[in-house]
Amino acid sequence: MPSTSAMYPPCTQHATFAQENQVDNKSVHQPFIRDVVNPRPHLRLPLRYPDSDVSVCVACHRGDWRNYVENTLEAVESCIQMGADIVEVDVWRTSDGVLILMHDETLDRTTNGTGRVCDHTLAEVRALRLKDGLGNMTEFTVPTVEEALLLAKDRIIVNLDKADVYLDELYPLLVKTGMVEQTILKSEIPFDELCRRYSADVLNRVVFMPIVNVTDTTTYESIDRAFAANHDLYEVNFQREDADRMQYIRRLAKKSKAALWINTIWPTTCGGFSDDHALRDKDANWGYVVDHIGAGVMQTDRPAMLLAYLKERGSRSECVHKAEGDAVTATVTLPGSWGSRTSFAAL
Repeated sequence: MPSTSAMYPPCTQHATFAQENQVDNKSVHQPFIRDVVNPRPHLRLPLRYPDSDVSVCVACHRGDWRNYVENTLEAVESCIQMGADIVEVDVWRTSDGVLILMHDETLDRTTNGTGRVCDHTLAEVRALRLKDGLGNMTEFTVPTVEEALLLAKDRIIVNLDKADVYLDELYPLLVKTGMVEQTILKSEIPFDELCRRYSADVLNRVVFMPIVNVTDTTTYESIDRAFAANHDLYEVNFQREDADRMQYIRRLAKKSKAALWINTIWPTTCGGFSDDHALRDKDANWGYVVDHIGAGVMQTDRPAMLLAYLKERGSRSECVHKAEGDAVTATVTLPGSWGSRTSFAAL
């Protein structure tokens, strides 16, 4: 892999990427939004379920890890450059209280270190090298959450996974980096319980996405309770294909004007459908998720391929922006009908 310093400048420069490189805002990728007036409309999610048409957002699981290394600044930057809407990264805390990007509780799988993340200082973690998706050692190093937020600012939505237990430390960081409205937090813990643990005022300021896990024993009453909270976005995981519950959730989402976040990364989170199965039949997998489940956001391990597929089938919108004073008015061209290079290709 090429030198990271040659590919990208230090992360402190990423925050002002457009200004420093004299990039016109119109040339920066504009993910789907509905008609709004907002200072940063190109970063607004399709959070509210549209009445007639849909444009599917693409979320990159752990960044573009097939071409780079999971949970690195380079993997995030690649998602931005390919035109993805959202990048999902994972959060852990070092022994000296710094939030970093790391998926596992331990360092063993992803680095040349060993032991629990929480038993190491930031300096100790920084000294390690990361492994790629095949387990090979690379020159990439572990970034902090703050560095990732600064890199993403005004360029891509960030979904912070495993972050609900760090909300007290994370929220001030979101404020500091100006990323409160550009970051999605999620949890399997019920929202009212989170409000008891943390500040309800803080939770109501962030974009919060409940996680709804659907199994054979999931009752319709429990699904009703989850959607009664009336959030803008719900992550729904289906253990197996369950047409009745899928359609029930789709109707609830449409009624409450919420978007459904569907994970195609594994068959066990998407009713048997997945990215890898889509390599053989895209329509039967990704197409099914759009047409029959009604996904508003699809989290994938193959973002470039999914983006191309959605564009080809007319499931990506075009945004046109017009400046009006300090704000920007965004108008959206939607598809006609609702519903409507990997380095490690062997993985």
